[in-house]
Amino acid sequence: MQRGGYYRHSGIAPPLGVAITLAAATLLAPFLGAAYGYLDNWCPSGYLNFFLTFCSAALGGWVVGKVARRSKLRNLWFVTLIALWSSLLTYYSSWIAWLYALSDGQMLALFPGTIVEAARMLAVEGVWSIKGTTPTGVWLYSVWATEALLMFGCFAAMARQEIAAPFCEACQQWTARARPLANFPPPPDHGAELKRRLESEDYSCLDRLEQICQDDEPQHYMSFGLVSCSCGQLNLL
Repeated sequence: MQRGGYYRHSGIAPPLGVAITLAAATLLAPFLGAAYGYLDNWCPSGYLNFFLTFCSAALGGWVVGKVARRSKLRNLWFVTLIALWSSLLTYYSSWIAWLYALSDGQMLALFPGTIVEAARMLAVEGVWSIKGTTPTGVWLYSVWATEALLMFGCFAAMARQEIAAPFCEACQQWTARARPLANFPPPPDHGAELKRRLESEDYSCLDRLEQICQDDEPQHYMSFGLVSCSCGQLNLL
């Protein structure tokens, strides 16, 4: 769907596709969370912990996004909500697994109240150190909050990215990657006039641009590509 010259998803979310994506996201979360929790317990560095959080969230978001793409969800809000739901379950499951591993199998905290109480007790003396300093109290709470935000944000961003490609409503297929067309030197007005004319679908302005040869490509240039579907009814510059 194109609005004002720009492509926008139609917002269609097939009920079966939503159900499949939601089910996959829900089933994924406990396994991903358990793996992340155990690895977090093994992690020797607080800095490495944030990298582990990013990788776990990126993997989870990628899987949810792939399922949403296969299910032909063209609604970013639905995909975002499903990704956030999955990230919440993943983070919750990671706490269960982490506390279980940290206590050498002595604590199986399945309920939120138990997890909160355990976190409150751990915050008194801290869990790990950064450059010889052990975060406790508010500092440790802020680290955990940052970890949660990183998990939620990366999860949702990766899932949204997987359905970012244009979708052809005619042939019901996602478009392939953009096919490079040509590179041009940047206009003196930073492309304001060119942008205005392209938005009004006046493509004759491109005829007056001098194409850049690949061998003498400058540091700054404009690159044009074509995105199209298999049926040829959706073509985007």
